[in-house]
Amino acid sequence: MKSNLRKSLPIAIVMILLVALVVVFATVGVHTTQDTAHANSSIAYMAWDMGSQTVEEVEGGCAEYTVVTDSTTALADGVWYVVSENVTISSSITVSGTANLILCDGVTLTAEKGIVVSSGSTLNVYAQSTGENMGAIVATGYDGAAGIGGAYTGGVGNVNIHGGNITATGAAGAAGIGGGGGGAGNGGNVNIYGGIITATGGDYGAGGGYGGAGIGGGAYCNGGNVNIYGGTVTATGGDGAAGIGRGDGGSSNGALTVAEGYVVYGGTSADPTTVIEKSDNDYARYQYMIVTVPHYVLAYSANGATGDVPTDENSPYEEGSTVTVLGNTGNLVNGSFTFVGWNTEANGTGISYGAGDTFTITEDITLYAQWRSVKVIVTDGSSAFVLNDGVTYNVGDSYSFTRDGNSETEEITLVYNNCGNAATGAMTNYDDYDNEAPWHADSTAQSSIRYVVIGSGITHVGNYAFKDCGMLKYVTFS
Repeated sequence: MKSNLRKSLPIAIVMILLVALVVVFATVGVHTTQDTAHANSSIAYMAWDMGSQTVEEVEGGCAEYTVVTDSTTALADGVWYVVSENVTISSSITVSGTANLILCDGVTLTAEKGIVVSSGSTLNVYAQSTGENMGAIVATGYDGAAGIGGAYTGGVGNVNIHGGNITATGAAGAAGIGGGGGGAGNGGNVNIYGGIITATGGDYGAGGGYGGAGIGGGAYCNGGNVNIYGGTVTATGGDGAAGIGRGDGGSSNGALTVAEGYVVYGGTSADPTTVIEKSDNDYARYQYMIVTVPHYVLAYSANGATGDVPTDENSPYEEGSTVTVLGNTGNLVNGSFTFVGWNTEANGTGISYGAGDTFTITEDITLYAQWRSVKVIVTDGSSAFVLNDGVTYNVGDSYSFTRDGNSETEEITLVYNNCGNAATGAMTNYDDYDNEAPWHADSTAQSSIRYVVIGSGITHVGNYAFKDCGMLKYVTFS
């Protein structure tokens, strides 16, 4: 019995150890798989839709992908990668074949030594949204390489950007997006469908020359094929290079295609405002270039008042945007007048808007503050006086007013002449042709009356009292 036990005990121990190893191996295997290739946990992303000609969310998203970590230095052919949190990669990231990169909202991939997309390779970049919360890439070329594109003396493949906030800066002599330095980095193919792209070519210091394009070729190299279907692109060339096109010393800018409705701006300093018109199926190239849909400025004018005009933090607006009109948020003051809204013309003859009103912006526009000027007939003849609407003026009391047309101030008493011969009760009904209404006593006043205050004692406004007062807009009962 003891002999049998001695023989079976080692066998049992070996079996237990084998089972334990299997469990450990299985556990490690599952853990590794979950860290790298996720399945059945779909990640949303947006891509260019040829039918609608816009960037749209892809149905079903991406169900199988690899999460980018700080050790991800290679993007392989046919693999989808997801940046799900802020990641900084200190080595160059190399693309082989066709690699796909999804930027989750609110996170940034910092590629401290750039993303190398060599000849024959393709990098597709996607975002999850189109707003300010888009995921971002900050890529800085190293050792003569582009921020995103070719390595030093190497060619560049294809870069397709569907979205994201992309900032790419080339090393000395290299493009921000496109060719590397070293004289062999032509521009390749760059397609931009959406996002906010800021691309800056590298050079050897101010006046040092050998600049790479913002998007296009490295120094002494030509531009490639750049197609901009959407998004906003700001491209700045290095010294002697184009914002979009050739590097310094290159002979050809390559092709630039811009979607209908987009505008190309160019100039010799940052933030150019000069529109570059298409000529002979191409655009002139400048060191500083911006490609975007038109944007328009909404401004507010005090129109003679003191204080601060409102500032719309959303201006300038993209063409076709809906604008919400602000109120008198700067506390403008204009003597005794009352602020009554805004108008597209200083004299109030344009389109009127109040706080909270909306409209679609299609051009630069200034809204002028409107100040209520009330003209009434008082007891010193039939002259018109400027009154501040909204204030109760008691019949028989004295007030100081400024006579319309001069600066004199005098004490007057409000009396409603011809209003039933009394300061209270019903205003007389007037015949259509007798022109006896008090407003008719002064033809100048009649044609310029816009706002009227009816005293609290008046219980009835007479027929035809405001006949031919074509500018009348408001009658206020105090």
